[in-house]
Order: sequence, then C-alpha cells, then structure tokens
Amino acid sequence: RGNGSSFNPVRTARQIDTERKTDFLAAPGHPDAIAHYHYRQGKRGGRAFPGRGDISPSEFSRLLPHITIVEVLEGGRDFRFRLYGSAMAAMTGHDRTGEYFSKLEAAPGAKISSEETRRYWMDYGRQVLEAQGPVFTKAPLIPGAGERIMLHSAVLPLTAGGTEIGQVLAGAFTRAPERTQA
Repeated sequence: RGNGSSFNPVRTARQIDTERKTDFLAAPGHPDAIAHYHYRQGKRGGRAFPGRGDISPSEFSRLLPHITIVEVLEGGRDFRFRLYGSAMAAMTGHDRTGEYFSKLEAAPGAKISSEETRRYWMDYGRQVLEAQGPVFTKAPLIPGAGERIMLHSAVLPLTAGGTEIGQVLAGAFTRAPERTQA
C-alpha cells in the first residue's frame, strides 16, 4: 500500500450491501477516482468524450488494477467487460473479463441472484448512456464479518472513434466508511 494505491491485497470477495442504496455524486469522492476523472478529462480536447484510442493504460498504470473497460453493444442493449482489473477481480472473487452483462452469473457466495446481478450491471451501464457524461457513485460493500467499506466509482464514457458512446472506462476504489461521532 505504500505506492498510494487503494488496492487491498486481501482476497476477500465483497458484495454490494443491498440493505443500503448507492449514492450518486456530483463529483468523484475518492482521491484515485478524482485522478482517474482528471486523466480522462485531459484526453477530451474540445470533444464531449475522448476516444478509446486517446487512452493509454501506461499513463495511469498505478490505477490500472482498479480499471474496468466496458464495451457498449447494440446501442446499450447489452455490454461486455473488455477488461476487469485485478483489484476488481480480487474484490469480487473472480475475473469477469469477456463476460456479457446479459449472461452474468452471481458472484460466488453472493446474496443476490444471477438475475439481480444482471439487472444491477445492465442498469449501471445504461445510466452512463442516459447521463451522456460521467457518473460518480459511492456504495457500501460488505467484505465479510460484517465490516463495511465504501466503493467509490468514476464511470466515464468514451467513443469508439465517432461521437457515440462506444465504451466506458470505469474506476472503482475502496475506502473505509467515514465515521460519525455519537
């Protein structure tokens, strides 16, 4: 952890806390999500979205384990994980690279069904298409033994060379929840 990354090498599968809602934020709420967003913004130029060809993973290698690249298929009727970062795979307990959202199965040990898993990811993918811009979220996770941590996401649209959103560059970063004083 000395390199500034939010990657936690403990391989405990985590799941979304379905008892609490995901918060949609006006701006990224985690230092790594902010860095991820600023990198993508710097690649936009005067365009609404940068193209996938503008993005070079070597330029954000520290964040790469937390990055997911999603391909938009048939105008958002389906999506496919082109890359599922190693921190994401460690966090969820498996690597989803190559999987289609419409065919996703629940993660091992998940408390939600495969159908709920597919619906969750499809809704998430469609939200960035509807927003026609970045989506920032904060969601509680349960890594095990009742411990709660927060997952901060910056979900950023890219084109596939034209003007339509063709891919999504998402970063997901964890942080212990903010403590409140009694």
